Amino acid sequence: MTPSLHEDVLASIRQATLAANAAEDLEAAPLQWLGAYMAHIRTLGWQATEQHSQTYSFTPAAELLPTLMKGTLPAPQAPNTRFRKLTRHLIDAGFNDHQPLRPRASDRNAAAHVLHDFVERADGSIALSLYHLSGQPDPNAPKLRLPLTNVTWLAVLTVEDFPTLHQRLAAGAQTAPSVLEGF
Repeated sequence: MTPSLHEDVLASIRQATLAANAAEDLEAAPLQWLGAYMAHIRTLGWQATEQHSQTYSFTPAAELLPTLMKGTLPAPQAPNTRFRKLTRHLIDAGFNDHQPLRPRASDRNAAAHVLHDFVERADGSIALSLYHLSGQPDPNAPKLRLPLTNVTWLAVLTVEDFPTLHQRLAAGAQTAPSVLEGF
């Protein structure tokens, strides 16, 4: 892969991410954000070839014992004030007979994570893999279950589409809003 093509692939990922961020909030509406991301990257010339989605329920209590048995718990660390809300929920649950706490207006416990990976194939095309994991506590058992949605998406950019991608990125750079706009 040439350095120029490598930069174009990274630029297409950045541009799709910025467009999705402008359209949706990744943590508040993760699947809508993913839809906006996929729609934008398709406009740049990437062709979706596969998509898999799986929803399952993560139960922290069920996963804790195997984690302890494997000895994979991290060493104790200093308190992190960013997790003050989570700490309050855990402590209050212990004093409240493990009853779910009423959510506060400021509480937002959803989370989403995105991982990109790309590789050049034997035929010269580029394969882009996107791994998207999102979850929000179960309203009926917020401390006991965490429904997770895992989406795996694969797109391919053929050798013939390399010049088109470069042209579209150059055109988009002129019309894209600045990241620092509004500061």
